[in-house]
Amino acid sequence: MVQGKLTILLILSIIFVSACDYDDYLSYNNTESDPILSRAKPYTEKVIYEDINLRSLSSSIAAECPSGDKECHLNSIYMYIVTKFKYYSDPRSNEFIQSPQDTLNVMGGDCEDLTILLNSLLENLGIKTYIVLTEDHAYSLACGINVNKLWAYIKGSMVEIASLELGKEGQYQAEVINGQLFLIKEENQTIAINPGNVYYFGGDGSKFSYPFDFMNIKYKISSSEPVTIHFVPSKSEYEKILDKEPFSQYSSCQRNNIFEVTGSCDFLKEKGGIVLINSDNTNKAKVDMNLKFYYSYSTYDFSNNNISYYRIKEDDCVVLDATAGKYGYPGYDANLAKEKIAIDPISKEYYYLK
Repeated sequence: MVQGKLTILLILSIIFVSACDYDDYLSYNNTESDPILSRAKPYTEKVIYEDINLRSLSSSIAAECPSGDKECHLNSIYMYIVTKFKYYSDPRSNEFIQSPQDTLNVMGGDCEDLTILLNSLLENLGIKTYIVLTEDHAYSLACGINVNKLWAYIKGSMVEIASLELGKEGQYQAEVINGQLFLIKEENQTIAINPGNVYYFGGDGSKFSYPFDFMNIKYKISSSEPVTIHFVPSKSEYEKILDKEPFSQYSSCQRNNIFEVTGSCDFLKEKGGIVLINSDNTNKAKVDMNLKFYYSYSTYDFSNNNISYYRIKEDDCVVLDATAGKYGYPGYDANLAKEKIAIDPISKEYYYLK
């Protein structure tokens, strides 16, 4: 089966949830005579519900979660799957279905294999699951989940992953502005700039890459002496200023001979920074500076902007696509298939989802 492709837009300031329905149809038919159960059997029979090794692995993955916190357990195990395991297609000769241990051994598999492992790990911590089959894909539902509570854990995981992508230490905040997610790093400094001297604060000038494509710098500056401000794409441009050579800058962001200013320099494509020049050739400038670096986390684009779940037997069952990749999250659902069937491997009930 084909690996799902992930392009998502995360909305972290407001919780968007989508509760879907299922058709009023379920089956208790014999597995051998029912075509749906017969098709699902090779996958459902691979899910392992009671195994001390899988239970031990699940509990170690969720070791930092509060006791009995299903939402934390779910998020931790899901993120373990999507960040640690790779997608591998079946051999050309046949449909090769791996056991959970097989998938752990090779650290990868196709959508059915990863779903079987995910469900097995969740079931061994007491979280009820379904396998969902479409014409060409398989994924999971995890039930009995508080969607609002789950969102806090999703947010934490995504900010952690994005912070690693930035390759910097430190704490980041998350904020949504006009539907765009930003990771924010704040810096406060008080500096002294000698008469006529130049000061630089910022990055190395490297270009942004997936999943980031630009940054905004919001600033609040007050100075005892007039200072001139330039925003430059790299530290090398600052060095040109020192050498009194022509230099590149974001000219629309320049501010001349200011004592106090608040503003923003937006859509910087490189990890550049801010240059301050003490315009006074006699007095030292004492400068208080607050900078907020807004890193655009904007390579996500999907139409629903939600956490998708289904209500089955009065339980909220969250969609889990094990092939979503490290930028996936519990509730991400890019599957547009017309027919989606959720199968309970134990009771043999199944539901047409819509």
